[in-house]
Amino acid sequence: MSIEFTMYATDVSGYRVIRASQGLKEGGLTVAMQNGVMMFELRGAGPEVVEFTSTTFEADKEYNVTITYSHAEKTVTLYIDKTQVEVKPIDFPIRIKVRDGQIGCWDDYDQFAGTIKDLWIQLGDPSWGDGNPGVMGAPGPPGKEGPVGSSEPGPRGPVGEQGDPGEQGPPGPKGPVGPPSEPVVQQGLFGPASTTTFFVVVAVMLASTAGVGVLAYNNLVAQKPDKAAEYEQWGENMSGEYGEDVSTTGGFSY
Repeated sequence: MSIEFTMYATDVSGYRVIRASQGLKEGGLTVAMQNGVMMFELRGAGPEVVEFTSTTFEADKEYNVTITYSHAEKTVTLYIDKTQVEVKPIDFPIRIKVRDGQIGCWDDYDQFAGTIKDLWIQLGDPSWGDGNPGVMGAPGPPGKEGPVGSSEPGPRGPVGEQGDPGEQGPPGPKGPVGPPSEPVVQQGLFGPASTTTFFVVVAVMLASTAGVGVLAYNNLVAQKPDKAAEYEQWGENMSGEYGEDVSTTGGFSY
């Protein structure tokens, strides 16, 4: 807890009340001066009255006074013009109960001679000190969208190492059928083959075959004359098939 104020006393003689709690209830707080010596009174504590004897306040002079009380540290500290001047121990501290009170007197008695202004009683450090951390405020609204940035392409990186060869792919589709080839002229013995040449060759082959058949007939008749009639019938059949004149007398041509 801290109590701070600014005072200008015109008379510092006797007992002068700066701030007092109404009544004499336990835990009540009173700040006063006795012949220019600042006093801190806390009813129920031990001691109840603490005197800061290191400083004597003078009349007709303005002072900024701060008094702090620490229950945990069991101390009372006096500051003049925001400078620490004296620390007093409290053997038996108690909880302060700040109640309604009066400034500059106690039930119209022991009045302060002069002016008192900007008197504050608050928990924690003085207003000019570090103070207690406050509660975090609510987040503010989002800011406006910033301008679009600009960038330039960086330098080209180095060429990487050559990779391993890939696997062989499947065979491609079959190509289209090509155009038909041109006919090739067969080369015969005496030049390119022709239809006339073909029929001449066939005729020679048939004549050769017929001649062979006639020679065979004559040989059979000479060997077996008793079979001449049968062979003659065979010869007629030969003449009809091959178009040759074949007889038993051996007259024929080819």
